[in-house]
Amino acid sequence: MKRAQHLKPLLFLFIIVSKMLAQAESPRVAIVALHVPVYPTLANQARLKGEVKMKVVIQPNGKIDQDSIVVVTGHPMLIPAARETLIASQYECIGCTQAFKYFLLFSFLPGPFLSQGCTSGTADSVLLKGSREPQLSYFENHVTIIGPPVALCPSGPFGPASKRRSAA
Repeated sequence: MKRAQHLKPLLFLFIIVSKMLAQAESPRVAIVALHVPVYPTLANQARLKGEVKMKVVIQPNGKIDQDSIVVVTGHPMLIPAARETLIASQYECIGCTQAFKYFLLFSFLPGPFLSQGCTSGTADSVLLKGSREPQLSYFENHVTIIGPPVALCPSGPFGPASKRRSAA
């Protein structure tokens, strides 16, 4: 009985090392270069947020099989941006000896709403004129896209047009 007690730590160590080796040998996909997606303007202005989950087959050389792309879930306004990003990005299939099914999740979050973005000279108006690119982050197979800042102006980017009368 005492002998079995001494073998427990060794058995535990063996199991841990076996799992680590199995993980090291199992194929996985890494995003080498992520194409910056375009947050659909209308979706951003409408404050539409959501997730798009896609499945694709990646070849051992890292190329995707475009015919294999399947939308698992997602809002119809967000799917084209996710699909474009999926196709234009570059991947590496680590440890792959054959085609590998890969799931990618895109989370779309609308950009900040600037309540003073239509008033010329405010900090919001300066920010609104700035970057039109979305913010982007990703980890493993999850990509998060935050749209650019938005301000809903009554007429034009800096408020209503001034009213003028004709001289006639």
